[in-house]
Amino acid sequence: MQNNNEFIILLRQQIKNLKEDDLFDCAVSHLLIFVGANFAGFERQSVVCKNLLQGFESIEELKELSFNELAFGLNKPFDGARFIEHLFAAKEAFSHLPTSSNSSFEHLFWKYRFLNIWSNILVDKQIDLFKQMNELSNLLFKISSTSNKNLQIEFLLERALSLLNFFEFSSSKKCLEEANKLAGFKQLQLGGALGKRTQFQEKSVPQLFVEFEISSASTNQKIEEPTELIHNTKNGDDTLLEKILFDEKPKNKKQKINSHQIACILVSALLEEKGNKIEKQIEDETCMAFLEEVIDQRPFWSLQMRALIERSKLEAKNSRRIERACSQMEILANILNENVKNESIESERLNLIFVSSPLPFWKVSKLHAEILLSLGCFSEAIRIFEKLNYWEDVVKCYLNSGQSEKAEILIKKLLEEKGENPFYYCLLGNITNKECFYLKAIEVSGDGNALARASLGNLMLKRKNFSEAMKHFERSLDIQPLQPGIYFNYGYSAMKSGNFQTSVKAFHRCVNIEPEHFEAWNNLAASYIHLNQKHRAHKILQEALKLSWENTYLWTNFLLISVDIGDYESGISALERLMDLDKNLKIDECPLEIMSIEILNEQNKEKLEGMKKSLLRVLARASSRQSFGGKLQRLHAFLKKPENGEDITQWTIFVNLLEKAFKKEFDRITIEKVFLNSLFEDNFCF
Repeated sequence: MQNNNEFIILLRQQIKNLKEDDLFDCAVSHLLIFVGANFAGFERQSVVCKNLLQGFESIEELKELSFNELAFGLNKPFDGARFIEHLFAAKEAFSHLPTSSNSSFEHLFWKYRFLNIWSNILVDKQIDLFKQMNELSNLLFKISSTSNKNLQIEFLLERALSLLNFFEFSSSKKCLEEANKLAGFKQLQLGGALGKRTQFQEKSVPQLFVEFEISSASTNQKIEEPTELIHNTKNGDDTLLEKILFDEKPKNKKQKINSHQIACILVSALLEEKGNKIEKQIEDETCMAFLEEVIDQRPFWSLQMRALIERSKLEAKNSRRIERACSQMEILANILNENVKNESIESERLNLIFVSSPLPFWKVSKLHAEILLSLGCFSEAIRIFEKLNYWEDVVKCYLNSGQSEKAEILIKKLLEEKGENPFYYCLLGNITNKECFYLKAIEVSGDGNALARASLGNLMLKRKNFSEAMKHFERSLDIQPLQPGIYFNYGYSAMKSGNFQTSVKAFHRCVNIEPEHFEAWNNLAASYIHLNQKHRAHKILQEALKLSWENTYLWTNFLLISVDIGDYESGISALERLMDLDKNLKIDECPLEIMSIEILNEQNKEKLEGMKKSLLRVLARASSRQSFGGKLQRLHAFLKKPENGEDITQWTIFVNLLEKAFKKEFDRITIEKVFLNSLFEDNFCF
């Protein structure tokens, strides 16, 4: 049967003839075939599924139909996904299952899992799917008491991960905390102990480890052992230890925990990685501590796989560990690409796979290619990108190596072979920096492509055509609202155009989606300053500093706004922090002068005394680093002026400071006089 509509009618008729429980079994079976092939590296067979897909003679046409039915306009599934027709069949089956508070918890939960997998294979995040997931989760929370404890834990963890995927960090954390309680954790946190990381390290330094305490009921549970272990690659660097060598082994390091508790630790690592980007190095260390605990516990295959992927991503940033990361990622990519036909591994690999937030084979292969690229293996990385049809990455490789002509030829060839595609036109625009290609992409897509509008907006931004850039960014965000980078560019363009109300809205949206974006916090504060809301800007800069504690630019801005609003205690703290961060930084005298004058005029003696001591401490530190102007030296002297008329030592210091100030002022006046005289003489000579 070649007609798509006729096949869909036939498929839906078969579905209607099935009883609810049979339909549910069929939907789950279809979903697991797709998950096994794309997320677990094996082909799963099912008699039920074969029956549902009968009647379509051409498998290629069936795949094409499935891709179209699973797409949201131009937001389509990855074109190399295996057995996509089974995901389509699962969609049809789940859509015919009742969804209400009277439905079975298990039925609704599997539908939630289906939506999560569907969301993960799309090119872009799809807000429509997230809304459906939210509606389902509300029902699931209402009827969760009807299910067993393990299923409740799995739902809470999977909900936490889907919320994390859509930037809902605080809600994600709440779900994780609830899952931890149900799993039997009295306490789950990071601890510290002295230990060594390298072979020749003589002195132990503080190291992080996962510290937990579990209830007695959980302690008595049977611990299941995995039947398949993934090879854990050894470190190639002889100086590095395989594991941290603690001086005293933490108590819980010997304790085995059950698979659901291990899953809680894995989700904690993923939340730490994506949701707590306060300081990059600290974040990586905390995330690694959670991952090492998961790997040491030797969990089920799915939890091992995700933990090793995340560890490799972190180690790829370290020059001494990147080779291990590359070898490990190659092993993981090969496992997912084998697609073996072995029934004995099915149950092991599918166990808790949804809780692990699995990555499909194409994303793991892409991560492997990116690590190869950072090691300089250019041709091997290109080969993987081309095999996966990641043309954007291929173009980046060519551009970074100065081969823009090759990139242009490649994309034009793709346009000839595969027809007009807005994505290819966007790539041509990136290669040539020509506006016409982006306009063509907009035309071909019927103005439904967020990337085309965003790319054209970025081009206008480069050309400093800010008002035009704003229009394109706004349209891009209408099409795809989950783009923190585009919100940032939109806000920046609005700032440069003088439209501060719009920039405030854009930067607010940016930090809501991506709270760790300290540049957006800083620009949000700047926008509020332009709107004369300085106290609000001050609070926002405090948030920005939490995310980038060692950023001198942010501290300088915080100093200036603190002085401007009269918060001199914060201003003094900012000055001290600036001097701690940069030993060679030249301190701006203007804030010091303003604070000195205000403190000298302060009538409240108690408030005066504390601030005066702090300011004198700052002035003493600053004067040892640089020479002050006469005005600031004079103010410094009056701050040091003793109240006791009999303290000769203090009066001597005061007089010496005044003398230095007078000399500085006199020298400045003399220099100015000489300069003016020289100008007069030069003019007279003409």
